[in-house]
Amino acid sequence: MKELLDMQASTIHRHLGFNYDGMFAYDETHLLPQQLIIVDETSMIDLFLANKLLSAIRSDAQVIFVGDVDQLPSVGPGQVLSDIISSGQVETVVLDEIHRQAKDSSIVDLAFKVNMQVLSMQDLKSVNDVYLFKTHTNQIKHHLVSQIRGALEKGYDMVDDIQVLAPMYKGELGIDKLNEILQEAFNPNQEKFIKYGDKTYYSGDKVIQLVNDPKRLIMNGDIGRIEDIFYNEQNEQLVKVRFDDNIVIYDKSDLDELNLAYAISIHKSQGSEYKIVMMPMVKHYMHMLKKELIYTAITRAKQYLILLGDMPLLVYASTHLANKRQTTLSLRLGQEFDMIDIEDKTEELSPYDFM
Repeated sequence: MKELLDMQASTIHRHLGFNYDGMFAYDETHLLPQQLIIVDETSMIDLFLANKLLSAIRSDAQVIFVGDVDQLPSVGPGQVLSDIISSGQVETVVLDEIHRQAKDSSIVDLAFKVNMQVLSMQDLKSVNDVYLFKTHTNQIKHHLVSQIRGALEKGYDMVDDIQVLAPMYKGELGIDKLNEILQEAFNPNQEKFIKYGDKTYYSGDKVIQLVNDPKRLIMNGDIGRIEDIFYNEQNEQLVKVRFDDNIVIYDKSDLDELNLAYAISIHKSQGSEYKIVMMPMVKHYMHMLKKELIYTAITRAKQYLILLGDMPLLVYASTHLANKRQTTLSLRLGQEFDMIDIEDKTEELSPYDFM
């Protein structure tokens, strides 16, 4: 958002002034000053956060919600964006022009077929910017390392450009094991390291922040690189991590906030995009494979999508929907709007009329 608009952008937590006490600086008694607020990736917002945000917005402000209802719903309760749209009480515009991928991208075609549940076995072939490696589970590690090495040789960056995605942490090809494999392949046995629990972090490792930390200006899902591991004057071991332009120093007790990020969960990837996305497809994932999950993973890729393993699982996933959430927001919005006498002139308002 920040890059596209050349304007300041922020997470909702940061913009509302979320602090360590779980409180927000902006609320119904201290309203946000902005008159136009654009909320991106609205499908990720749960009822609690939506309530906090809307309570802090002044009554004369304009709000534009942007999001994809076909992606994964929020981790927390509710399906806010879907319910707002289905209520029929809020003007809705469907955006159908693709900007993330090229116009002739096979990534777009694959995502469409998965989303529409029309993917067939005949579609499972490498085309253009989609590469499917049909291979046995015990060979996936080799092919994954080989594909990443090839991308690095072509100038792609491990932190900025390449992301391995998986739906679960445990198992032979879960996120934890994939991180071990990829750390060993691409950043092994560095001179500077720190041990924490069953993990070893090396200088140069790709890492992800797991919790919001507003005081240090880092949020859940931020990805960075360990730049240094060193000792301070008190002989305490510290870890220096760069997140874009933000440098954060962790002591050993903070390391539960980090995890290796050569591979991350599809849920953590939502809202992000990567030049190259790679994803194993194995039967071990089967109970997690749903249309919304696979659609979200596919649409993270900008230039190349590489899938490795049991390709028929892709067809299986596209035909299985996540359990539908039982919510009442759509109904309640309809009831509330029925009680409001909306004047005809409001129908002609745009978000820019107040400027």
